[in-house]
Amino acid sequence: AESSAAVPTGGSEGLQDGQEKEKLDETITLTQIHEKYRFVGESSDSESQDDEDEQHKEKRREAKILKKEKLKKKEEEKKIRKNLFSSPLILVQSLKNYSDPFALPRTLRELQPRYIILYDCDLDFIRQVEVWQAECAPHQCLVYLMLYKGTTEEQLYLSQVKREKDAFHYLITEKASLVFPEHAEGRTDDHPDLQRDPRCAADRLETNADTRRGGPTDQEQQESRVIVDMREFRSELPALIHKRGIEIDPVTIEVGDYILSPEMCVERKSLSDLVGSLNSGRLYSQAVSMTRHYTKPILLIEFDQNKPFHLQASVLSNSRGASQFGTLNQGEPDNRDVTAKLQLLTLHFPRLRLLWCSSPYATAEIFHLLKTGKAEPDVATAQAIKSDSCSIDELEKYNPIIHDFISKLPGITTKNINCILRNVHDLPTLLTLSQSAITDLLGNSVQAAQLYAALHATLRQEDIEQDVSRAKVKGKLTRKGLPKFANK
Repeated sequence: AESSAAVPTGGSEGLQDGQEKEKLDETITLTQIHEKYRFVGESSDSESQDDEDEQHKEKRREAKILKKEKLKKKEEEKKIRKNLFSSPLILVQSLKNYSDPFALPRTLRELQPRYIILYDCDLDFIRQVEVWQAECAPHQCLVYLMLYKGTTEEQLYLSQVKREKDAFHYLITEKASLVFPEHAEGRTDDHPDLQRDPRCAADRLETNADTRRGGPTDQEQQESRVIVDMREFRSELPALIHKRGIEIDPVTIEVGDYILSPEMCVERKSLSDLVGSLNSGRLYSQAVSMTRHYTKPILLIEFDQNKPFHLQASVLSNSRGASQFGTLNQGEPDNRDVTAKLQLLTLHFPRLRLLWCSSPYATAEIFHLLKTGKAEPDVATAQAIKSDSCSIDELEKYNPIIHDFISKLPGITTKNINCILRNVHDLPTLLTLSQSAITDLLGNSVQAAQLYAALHATLRQEDIEQDVSRAKVKGKLTRKGLPKFANK
């Protein structure tokens, strides 16, 4: 009725058009409603899935946050535990405990401090800390001193340090000049450096054994001996020689310091003595005396075992007599001067041998090797040899080879040899002199007759052959020297 009322009265066509429009409106409305609800359902499903994903993500985030918090708590607990045991512990300790003198070292070992602050500076406590640090300290310990600069307390501490240094310096200088070895402390007499080898030195050296002959030897083995000048007992070398099983004969001798064999004489020089002897010329006169009385003179240059085995300028500057040497630009003595003077000495005395030893221990070992197979020296013969009383200027006037040749002639002694050398120009002139002229020169008719007979006597070939055969039996001449001796 409502629809009919709303339709105009224009005829049947108008009514049909109105009904079709209403159907279309209803159809559109239903499709729209269907589409609307269809999309609404789908959107609700997607929104529910998104909500579930977000919930999972939030749970994961919460789980991660919980894990981080737990880790932080564990780390904090560890730090707290560490801090409980590694927190600085401050302990106030007195320096001296008269009831227990070992209380302070015991406290250092128990606490093992890293830092020590001294309110009262005590040098004894500092030395005890140094000993503990060197013995068993697990870490480095730092010591701080609380002092006001320029006060009497600081001066007192510095004076204690200076007094300690002076005491050590005095001990070192006194120990260097002592007669007994430097390692001996004086508490007992059983020092290892003075204990001898249980084996006999003669058994090891076998000085009298003749390996060229077979069969049993009838010779009695002699003890190995070394003649030592009494002045050499200031050094430790005689004690080291005695330790190696070699007997020592302490006597006063004028030529040499050590007599190893009848042919071998040793003059020992430390580095300071060498510099002084080269400057004063004493070494030259000693070399002259050794070369005239011994066939194998030796100059021993012994270094200090605590110093470098080298002729350094710094070592020479501390030696006696070093100021007379040439100087470098820095004001130190030049070691080339020492080397040059030693070269001149060896050129002037070709038979002189040089021994360079780094320490007294090396010297004792070399002496032991040099005595192998050598005859033993005689004390009376060594004491009978006297050094020449003439000055160095007189010694430099004559050729040492001519001097040695003239000294070996019969009738020539140390008292009259200078008369011959001063008044006779050469050997042909000496041969032309008569016996009376030689007597006037020597002042002794017996010695003049011996010298004249030796210069003018004629030798027969038979006497020469007899002398050669005797020397060959005694083993004094070698086969190489026999033809030369016979030809002459």
